[in-house]
Amino acid sequence: MDAFSFALSIGTFNIQLKKSIVLTTIIGLFHFFMPMLGFFLGKAFKVLLHIKFNYLTGVIFLFIALEMIKEFKKEEKNVNLSIIGMLVLALSVSIDSFAVGFTLKENIYTTCLLFASFSAGFTYIGLQIGKSINKYVGPFSKIIGITIMSFLAVYSFVKY
Repeated sequence: MDAFSFALSIGTFNIQLKKSIVLTTIIGLFHFFMPMLGFFLGKAFKVLLHIKFNYLTGVIFLFIALEMIKEFKKEEKNVNLSIIGMLVLALSVSIDSFAVGFTLKENIYTTCLLFASFSAGFTYIGLQIGKSINKYVGPFSKIIGITIMSFLAVYSFVKY
C-alpha cells in the first residue's frame, strides 16, 4: 500500500506512460529482491545495524515531498524522473520489505514473487488514478499528492 500511495501522489504530476511502466517494473523488482535480501542476511545483520528502517523510509518520503513542493512551483506539465530518481523512489517504498525478509521462513521465492506482483500492480493503478485525478482536479491534485507524501513521511517516523 506504500507503493500505491506513493504512486497516487506521483501520478498527479502527469508522468508519461513509458515512465509509468518503467517505474512500475523497477518497484516490482525491488519488492522481489528486498525481502529476499533481508531473508538471506537474516537476524545477524539486524543486530549489527542499529537503525529502524522506518526512520530511513520517513526521511526518504520527506525528501520526496520537498522535491514535489519544488516541482509544484514550476510550470512543467510532466515530472522528469531520471532512472536514478526511480531507483531511489523504488528503494523508499520497498525498504520495509527488506525488514519483512528477516521474518520469512518458507516459500521465499513464492512470497517474493507475490510481493513483486502486488506492489507493481498497485503502483501502476496508483499512477493511473493519480493521472486521472490530475485531469479533473487540476493543480489541486498536486497539493493532494504532496499531502499524501508528507503523511507517509510522518507515518514512517511514528509507526513503530
